[in-house]
Amino acid sequence: MDHQTEFRTWNVFRRRRDDGLCCAVSADVPVPPFLLSGDWNFGFAIADGDAPVTGFSLAAAEVGAGFNGFYLFLTFAPAGEADRASRGGSAPGGERH
Repeated sequence: MDHQTEFRTWNVFRRRRDDGLCCAVSADVPVPPFLLSGDWNFGFAIADGDAPVTGFSLAAAEVGAGFNGFYLFLTFAPAGEADRASRGGSAPGGERH
């Protein structure tokens, strides 16, 4: 039996005061209110086929999102390197960053 799940796109937010702290939210669910508090910035999106982001685990993201709707993780990649999807991209809701 094949237990693979279809890959979702994940919107990743970075904490302003701690650039290494990230929160991934599946693009098909509402953004949790704490991410809209001004303490977080939209960083980038992770889509199927993207290069892996240091610290992001798809399996852990699926479990975390199943419990509380989001997945917190640490990345040690500088913001410019990890934010590859923000080049010409837009934030959730169509806002350009």
